[in-house]
Amino acid sequence: MHLQKKILKIWLVVFILISFYGHTMPYDLEGKRNEIDSLLKILPIASDENRVEVLIHLSKIYLSISMDSSREYARLALKSAKDNNNNQKIAEAYKLLGNISYYKGNYNNVVSFYDSSLTIYKLVNDSFGQSKLWNNLGIIYHNLGDFQRSIDYHLKSLDCKIKLNDSIGIANSFNNIGSIYFDLKNFEKSSEYFSKALDISLELGNSQNVQSVLNNLGMISLELQNLEKALDYFKRSIEFGERVGNQQGIANSYHNMGQTYFYLANYKKALELYMSANEKYEGLGIKSSETNNNIGQAYLELDYYNQALFYLNDALLNAKQNNQFIVLRDIYKNLSVVYQRTNNFEKAYVNYILFNQYDDSIKDQSYSNSIEELLTKNKLDKQNEQIEKTRLALEKSELEIRKRNLLIYSVALGLVSVLIFALIILRLLRQKNKSNEVLSQQNTEILRSQEIIKKINKALTENEEKLRSIFEVSPYSILIVDTGHTINDCNETSGRMFNIKNKREILGKKLESLVKSPSGIAKDILLSIEKNQQSKYQYELKRPDESTFSAEITGRMINDASGNNKTFLIVIADITERLEFIENLEDSKLKAEESDRLKTAFLANMSHEIRTPMNSIIGFSNLLNEAEIDPGKKDEYLSHILQSSSLLLSLIDDIIDISKIEAGQLNFNIEEFNLNKLVEEVFKSFSETNTNSKLTYTLNLPSGSDSIMCKTDPLRLKQILTNLLGNAIKFTEQGNIDLKYKTLEAESKGMLEFRVKDTGIGISSDKLDIIFERFRQLDDSQTRSFGGTGLGLAISQKLVRIMGGAIWVESEPGKGSQFYFTIPSINQKKTDKDPPIINNRFKGYNWKGKTLLVAEDENSNYELIKATLQTTKARIIRATNGSEAFEKVKANKSIDLVLMDIRMPKVNGYDATRMIKSYDDSIPVIAITAYAMIEDEEKSILAGCDFYISKPIRPTKLLETLNGFLS
Repeated sequence: MHLQKKILKIWLVVFILISFYGHTMPYDLEGKRNEIDSLLKILPIASDENRVEVLIHLSKIYLSISMDSSREYARLALKSAKDNNNNQKIAEAYKLLGNISYYKGNYNNVVSFYDSSLTIYKLVNDSFGQSKLWNNLGIIYHNLGDFQRSIDYHLKSLDCKIKLNDSIGIANSFNNIGSIYFDLKNFEKSSEYFSKALDISLELGNSQNVQSVLNNLGMISLELQNLEKALDYFKRSIEFGERVGNQQGIANSYHNMGQTYFYLANYKKALELYMSANEKYEGLGIKSSETNNNIGQAYLELDYYNQALFYLNDALLNAKQNNQFIVLRDIYKNLSVVYQRTNNFEKAYVNYILFNQYDDSIKDQSYSNSIEELLTKNKLDKQNEQIEKTRLALEKSELEIRKRNLLIYSVALGLVSVLIFALIILRLLRQKNKSNEVLSQQNTEILRSQEIIKKINKALTENEEKLRSIFEVSPYSILIVDTGHTINDCNETSGRMFNIKNKREILGKKLESLVKSPSGIAKDILLSIEKNQQSKYQYELKRPDESTFSAEITGRMINDASGNNKTFLIVIADITERLEFIENLEDSKLKAEESDRLKTAFLANMSHEIRTPMNSIIGFSNLLNEAEIDPGKKDEYLSHILQSSSLLLSLIDDIIDISKIEAGQLNFNIEEFNLNKLVEEVFKSFSETNTNSKLTYTLNLPSGSDSIMCKTDPLRLKQILTNLLGNAIKFTEQGNIDLKYKTLEAESKGMLEFRVKDTGIGISSDKLDIIFERFRQLDDSQTRSFGGTGLGLAISQKLVRIMGGAIWVESEPGKGSQFYFTIPSINQKKTDKDPPIINNRFKGYNWKGKTLLVAEDENSNYELIKATLQTTKARIIRATNGSEAFEKVKANKSIDLVLMDIRMPKVNGYDATRMIKSYDDSIPVIAITAYAMIEDEEKSILAGCDFYISKPIRPTKLLETLNGFLS
C-alpha cells in the first residue's frame, strides 16, 4: 500500500509537469476534457497532500472553460490545504481565488485574496510567489486608476524576478509597465516596453504572453487611429489565443476589434464582434458591462432601440455593482440618446443629467490625479536607466551562475567522498552510541515532559484568546455583572448598541441604569438567571444619551472552581428591527388580503361587464339569422349590436390604458388645439344621444374663450372628460349635468380648471378617497344598481397627474357630486383663423379601374373588407399569407394599393411589406391589424407601411384612408 502511494505521487508530479509545459501547445478542448477526467479518477484515492495538488490543477484547467467551476475547485483546495496546515498550498489557493475574482471583475475580493496569499508567502519566505502577487496587485491598482501604487508593486515584482532570473516574469513586467504608459498617453514609451515584452515572449515561445502583448500593441494603433494596423494586431492576438485556449484574451481581442470597426462606421461588423466577445465572456461566467454598453451603442447606431435598451440596462446593473464610473458615464449618455430618439424625453433628460454628473466627477478626479500621474511618469523615467542596468547585471549574473554550477558539481563530488568516509566513522561510533542510549532515553523523556507542559500552557493561552475573541465579536451585547448588580466588563458590541465611544462609560454602573423602568427589574432578571430559568425577557433599555430601544435579555450564572456563585453573564439582543419587521409583516398581510379581495371582486366584475355586451352581441346576431324579420326590428338589433360592441371596445381600452400607465409605457402626443371645440365635441357626444327625458345637460364656457388654445394631448383630455361625464350620467337618474371650465388666477397662470357637476346619488365622505383606486367601486356587491369596471376614475387620476395637474371631488349623499381637475399649458395668443370644418361622412367613391390586394388569412375579416369595398367598383385580389402577397405583387403590375394584415402564416406582414417595398417602393401598403399599441404602429411604419389602421375596422375610416391614396 505504501509503495502504491509513492508510485501514485510520482505519476501525479509527472502528469502536472507535462500539463504545465503543454500550455505552449495548440489549444485542444477535447484534450482538456480528457485531462480533467484523469484527474477526477485520481482524486478519490489521492493522499491529503496530493489531493490539494489535484484540486488546484483542476481549478487552473477550468479557468479557461468555466469560472464558476474553477472557483469551486479553488475553494475545495483552500479548505484541504488548511486542514493539512500546508501554508504553501494555502497561499497558492488564495492567489488562485484572487485570479478568478480578477477575471470576473470583482476587484474588492481580488485585493483581499491577494493580501492573504502575500502574507503567507512572506511567512514561508517564497520569493517567487511574492513576485507573482506583487505583479498581480500592480495590475489591480492599475485598473483602479491608482498609478502610483501600481508602479510601486510592479517595480517590487521586477526586482524580485531579476534576482530569480525569471525571464517570463520579466516579460510580464515589461508588458504591465507598458500598459501604465499607455494609460498615461505616452504611446511611444508604451510601444517600447510592449516591444521588449514581445521579443522575450517570442524567444521563450510563450504564446499566452505573445497574445496579450499583441492585443496591447493593437490598442496603441487604435488610439493613434491607425485602424488597419490595429486590426492586424488583434487578428494575430486571436490566433495566438486559440493556440493556448485563452478564452479571456480572445474575448478581449474580439471586443477591441469591435471598437475598431465601430470607428470605421461598420456598425454591423462591430456588433457581430461585440456579440462574439460577450459569448466568450458569458462562457467564462463574466458579465462585461463595457461590452454590453458597446453592444447597446451599436444597436443605437443601427436604430434598433429596444435591443439597445436591453443591453444598456444590463450593462448599467453590472457597472453599478462594480463601481465602474467611466462605464456608467458612457451608459447614461447612450441611454439619454435612446430615450431622446424614442421621444421619451423625460427619461432622456434624467439620463442626460446622470451622464453630466458622472462626467463632471470623472473630470474632477482626472484633474486631482494629474499631479500624481506626472510624478508617476517621472518615476518611471528614472527607473528606465535602472532597468537597463539591471538587464546587464542579469546577463553577468547568468555567467556567474554557470561558473557557480560548475563549482557546485565539483564540491558535490567531494561531498560524496566525504560521505563514504563518514559512513566508515559512523560504523566505528555505533558501538559507543549504544552505551549512551539509556542516558539519551532519560533526557528525551525529560524534554518530552517539558514540551507537553509548554503545549498545555500554549493551549490554555490560545483558548483564552479564542474565548475573548468570541466575546468581543459576538453580534449581541454581553455584560459581566457581579452579585451587587455592578457591570464589571462588556464586549465591543455593547459600545455600539448603547452608542458609547468607550466601554468605560458603562463599566462600574449598576444594571438598573440601563433599564428604562429600573424599579426592581434588574433584581428580578438576576434572580431568574440564578434559578436557571432560561426564559428570554423583553424590556425597553436606555442609552446614556437617553435614547431607548427594545431588547431581549437572557443570561446564566458563572461559577468559580469551588462552585461558589461569583458573576452573572447577561446577553442583550437589540430586537427593534425585528419588532418593526413583525409589525410591517402584519400590515403587509392585511394589505395583501385586501388586494386579493379587490382582485377577486374585480375579476368577478370584469366577467360580468364582458359577458353583458357579449350576451347582447351574440343574442341579437342570432336573431338577425332568422328567416323573416321586420326591417324595423333589424335596425333595432343592429343598433344594440353596435352599442354593445362599442361598450366592449371601451372596456378593452380601459384595461390596456391602466396596464400601460402602471408599466410607465403610456405615450402622449402633445399638440396645440382649440379648447372650446374639443369641449363642445365631447359635450355633444353625450347630450345629443341622451335618451333620459328627466335629465338635462348644461355647458358653461368662459366669456371670450374662443381664442384659447391648449397645448397637451387632446385624446387624453377627451378621455378624462368622457370618463367624468359618463360617471355623472350613470349615477344621475334625473336633474342636471353641468360641464364648465375656467382659467385660474394670476398666481396659477397657465392652468385650466374643469368641473363636472351632477345631481345624482352623491358619495359619502369615507368613500371620497377610495373611488380613485383601481378596481374600487362604491358598491362591490352582486346587488349593486350600477355597472362598470372601477377603472375610469383611476385612469383619469393617473392621466391628470401625468399631465401635471390634480383631480378631486366634492360630494354629499343625496345631493350630487362635483368633480374638479386642473391641467397646465394654455396659450391665448391665437392669431390664425380656425380651419374649415370638413364633412368626412362617406358619400360614395368610384375607383373603377383600380386594383387592390388584400393580404388577410381570416375569412371573416376578408369578407368584411370586401363588403366595405363592394360599392367602390374596385377590383379586389386576395392573398392568405405574406409570401403569396409578394408573389401576387410581382405577377400583377396593375396593383394600386395593398391592405396588409400583420399576423399571417409563412411570412408575417412586416416581412412581406419589406419584400414588397424592396421590389417596388411606389406601391402604398396600409397595415390593418388587431395589434393596437402605439409601438405596434411604430413597428408597422418602420417596416415600410405607408399608413396604419387598427382593428376593429370602421368602414368610413377605411374608405377615407384609401381615397387619400387612390384619388
